[in-house]
Amino acid sequence: MKYSTLHLNGRLYSKDDLLSLSKKKMSDQLEEWEKYFYSFICEWLSDSDCIELRTSGTTGKPKTIFVNKQSFINSALATAEFLKLKPGHTSLLSMSCRYIAAKMMIIRAMVSKLELISIKPTSNPLSNIYFPIDFCALTPMQVANSSVEEISNIKKLIIGGGAINKNLESKLRAIDGVDIFHTYGMTETISHIAIRNINDEYFKTLKNVRISTDYRSCLVIHAPLLCEKQIVTNDIVELKSHDKFLWRGRYDNVINSGGIKLSAEDIEKKINEVLDRNIFISSIEDEVLGEKLVLVIEGEQDDIDISNIYHKLDKYQRPKEIFFTDKFTYTGSGKINRNKTLSNIINNNRVINF
Repeated sequence: MKYSTLHLNGRLYSKDDLLSLSKKKMSDQLEEWEKYFYSFICEWLSDSDCIELRTSGTTGKPKTIFVNKQSFINSALATAEFLKLKPGHTSLLSMSCRYIAAKMMIIRAMVSKLELISIKPTSNPLSNIYFPIDFCALTPMQVANSSVEEISNIKKLIIGGGAINKNLESKLRAIDGVDIFHTYGMTETISHIAIRNINDEYFKTLKNVRISTDYRSCLVIHAPLLCEKQIVTNDIVELKSHDKFLWRGRYDNVINSGGIKLSAEDIEKKINEVLDRNIFISSIEDEVLGEKLVLVIEGEQDDIDISNIYHKLDKYQRPKEIFFTDKFTYTGSGKINRNKTLSNIINNNRVINF
């Protein structure tokens, strides 16, 4: 295999050394994140041409897929070209290798000869980083929990795994000296296929990626170097050109309330303009409307002026009820688990009728 050496935590490992280290580590008592890390190393260095992955449900129900290793390499090369990654650059891995984003950080390090620093995934991994890092990938939740000073230690930061709310985006745009990008992708496309500068609204596709939309205005991805078949997503987009698009929201987050179709993401954006809180829009069953719009807010009600939210929204966008909860439930990849959070709080938390 061409890409089988890795500079890891200050030491350069050959293929044999890396395989020996990984097998030894796998026999030790490891934390879960370390098991995923070394298990993936073993899988990558195996004789198999493919890697087994579990999709997250972006394009439908979660399923197991097998992806050729060359697709991983092609993805890493495209990212390196876009971000101008060079041999010797330091790269911080602070996510679980259970997911494609972290797996690709390892492959990017191998392909571009980066010096990989692997640390335990936490909600604020930058809190213990006191030295400059050339390249880092984080989830929106991890970035939200990081201070401006901590983020300023990173030269190139990519943020993926979910949407970035308006308040966080404003915070990031005010940071000088850091190249910050928001990525778009999924397991099926071997992580991201498009990147946008945090100061720009539109995502730009990577090399050899073509895009179109279907009858729902959902993104269709043509990336033969990454996946054999075209990928039909559930992401509603607005095409600006053949290689640029604006993400509008999820087709499966469109709520039909009394015959009126409402985009959860559009409403969330409006609310975030007047409320600096973690929120999401969802729905519950209603005998009259079919689906009743609800707003879920993380934290206490005390300092919230509900009238500001009311006046910001159009008539049909106003939630019928507001739920408060101390803490949202998140997926392993850092996304808000809307369904689980709502089901946990719907019967036992504070609620306001609009």
